[in-house]
Amino acid sequence: MRFMKKLFVICAALWSVAVVRADDYAYLSVVDLAGGSASFASSGAKIVFADGMLVVTSGDVSGSFDLSTLDYMVLTNTVSEDNTLALSGQSVVGADVRPGEGCVLVTAEEGARVCVYTSGGLEVATGAASGKEGDRFGDGLQRGVYVVSVNGVSTKIVLK
Repeated sequence: MRFMKKLFVICAALWSVAVVRADDYAYLSVVDLAGGSASFASSGAKIVFADGMLVVTSGDVSGSFDLSTLDYMVLTNTVSEDNTLALSGQSVVGADVRPGEGCVLVTAEEGARVCVYTSGGLEVATGAASGKEGDRFGDGLQRGVYVVSVNGVSTKIVLK
């Protein structure tokens, strides 16, 4: 009986140390069995399981994933390397993100929501794409790694 009590106290202590909050992470990444992935801002993300589907909503962006093809989801501070799963009917193929001189150049459909974040998660630019080639976001950015989100599909970019 004493052994069980000690074991319970040790497990409770370990559990209290190991508790992880979603607020400690910037992104929720979903990966399917084929290796496709999508990243969502974890702040305010809503996760619902219904009718064999995982539905993730973060702001205006949502994605539905068939549970039979879902491999895993993870909270992380980095964006998925391969954001290829469709979100809100849009695919990452619909946007082109390139480094510019002190800015990020984005070519995406008119009205696409564009956000630029530092590698630490600080939002440094936001706006809507014009639908024309090479919209500039974040004029005056320093050299470094940035995360660019277009309609919730995120990618890393390096400004040199």
